[in-house]
Amino acid sequence: MINDPAVKTTQYDHQKEVYFAHRNDECFGLFWEMGLGKTKVSLDVASHLFLAKRIQVLIVIAPNTVYKNWLGQEMPVHLAVPYAGMAYPKSGSERDKMRKLIFLDPDFKADALKVLCISYDSICTDHGMDFVQKVLMIYKCMVIADESTAIKTASTVRTKRAKEIGKAAEHRWIATGTPVAQSPFDIHSQIAFMNPSFWASHGLRSFSAFKNEFGEFTLRQLGNGRHFNELKSYKRLDVLQNIIKPITSRLLKEDSTINLPPKSYALRTFEMAPAQLRLYEQVQREFEAELGGGLRIDAPLAIVRLARLQQITSGFVTTEEYIDDDEDVNDFAQVCRDPERIIRIERKVVDVVPPDKNPKLKLLVELLDQCSHKVIVWSRFTRDIDNIMTTLGERGIRFDGSVASKNREIALERFRNPADSAQVLVVNIATISHGVTLTIAKTMIYYSNSFSLEKRLQSEDRNHRIGQDSPVLIIDLAAEETVDAKIIRGLREKFDIAAQVTGDRFREWISA
Repeated sequence: MINDPAVKTTQYDHQKEVYFAHRNDECFGLFWEMGLGKTKVSLDVASHLFLAKRIQVLIVIAPNTVYKNWLGQEMPVHLAVPYAGMAYPKSGSERDKMRKLIFLDPDFKADALKVLCISYDSICTDHGMDFVQKVLMIYKCMVIADESTAIKTASTVRTKRAKEIGKAAEHRWIATGTPVAQSPFDIHSQIAFMNPSFWASHGLRSFSAFKNEFGEFTLRQLGNGRHFNELKSYKRLDVLQNIIKPITSRLLKEDSTINLPPKSYALRTFEMAPAQLRLYEQVQREFEAELGGGLRIDAPLAIVRLARLQQITSGFVTTEEYIDDDEDVNDFAQVCRDPERIIRIERKVVDVVPPDKNPKLKLLVELLDQCSHKVIVWSRFTRDIDNIMTTLGERGIRFDGSVASKNREIALERFRNPADSAQVLVVNIATISHGVTLTIAKTMIYYSNSFSLEKRLQSEDRNHRIGQDSPVLIIDLAAEETVDAKIIRGLREKFDIAAQVTGDRFREWISA
């Protein structure tokens, strides 16, 4: 039985503990693994602060694919108080201008919590930032930065503007399941958003001071008098953890009071078609020759190289044709000699094997035929999604950048509907890796992987979260004796691939 008027739905023990201990705090960070109910606790706190007359407006800043979900899915379920919500309208239509004016009128729905949901991209625009600042001037506000790793980089416009918003709000909370997915340094800007004076109060008055406190650096010479400080290792991370502990809560699934069903992994391999294998080995030899020639492989170049090998195992290649004003120039060396001639670059995607003979696609269809339930198929490449959708037909639902924003929720609702005959949601990992609940799916298949550990962890937990009542199976597809298996192993062992493939280690990654 729920006796607190600010709590609409039953709290788990871990949610209850944080709610009662921190519901009046000006700032707090929920660093809980995905699926443990961060959003519910945030909304319980917002309801409490509204009933206590400490806030009038809740501002939610979230990624593009997430911010509307707060209004459409989470608030109707969990928000315990009357509310008037608005997803920030990006258009400049007269109707949307009127909606903004109404929202800024203090007499409008004065007895309800006003809710503004806006994307990180929108606060980077002048009109979006201007509107948020007007809201902050008129009302007492709580700001929630959802998926707060979006503001991990201090130098970006989005981080700087988020910090400006934080300074003007009465209450600031952040929420993410992966606060340091790439580096412990990621935590600095997220905490600075919550509490602008926090690091200075611990004697760390700049980001440089913070890095020197928790990182070990060495001077790297580049030649021509140039040099930079290269990170060797991290240090004193136990101290960092203790410093932020009073204003954050870190919780993993295995430590929570939720008994989620188990999550298991499987690897399914296939043999490449002869044409794929020949091309893969050719490109592999080219990369090894580059290394033998002394080419330095930094992270961006390594990622491009690995992606090219990945594409071949998926059955396609991306080629580039350099076009000038009167003839085709396909010789890359010629382009480098005379780059001013080039007007544009045309990129072409070519199938190495036709889709109906693609061994990876055949394996996917075999696996799907064994499933009688809904399945999510993840891919990083648009060409993969094109070929999968062509193969599946009405059996699949597409969700990537080619789907208009207004149609995305329709696609998700179709997939969530057990009566809809479409069985498979085919998703670009970058499009929907966080913020969406898809517990109707019992199986997920990674057709091709992103190199981002954060996106992998986020995407895995779209269906392994509160509301899931069945064991979850996660299947990775890999071409035998290729870079695929190494990428999968690295992600499962929680390595960020981009940090693992630089320098001499690149040779290890491309070798069989």
